[in-house]
Amino acid sequence: MKSIIPADIPYRLLGQMKQGTSLYGLSNRGINSKNNHETMELTTAYITTMYYSALSNLYLQSTLPNDIAEVDAQMPRLKIAFERSFADFTIASKWLEEKGGEFISTSPAKQYYDEVRGIGNNSIKNISTFYPQKT
Repeated sequence: MKSIIPADIPYRLLGQMKQGTSLYGLSNRGINSKNNHETMELTTAYITTMYYSALSNLYLQSTLPNDIAEVDAQMPRLKIAFERSFADFTIASKWLEEKGGEFISTSPAKQYYDEVRGIGNNSIKNISTFYPQKT
């Protein structure tokens, strides 16, 4: 059975974010597992998280206005999404470095990992690193 995802789902999700919504994304507490199968699944999940948060971050960079004050005043949801994509990328990347090691090469998401590593960590930014480089 084919699943139908409405085209406006990203906008509805952004619409649910409020000014007080956390900017920090994933928990940085991480997950530890002694089970190799579980660690492989977690590795794949973190690779996928890192990949899609990188894509989101790069896309959002192109939508941010030239003035940071405009983001704070008129686009708080965009700021939340941008900061969260950076936070999720950072946390997933750190988890993979610390715990994914031997599982990355055999993960079904290895191609995503290679692609996002080709982008480079310095390309993924948060507000405080994006705006000083924008001017």
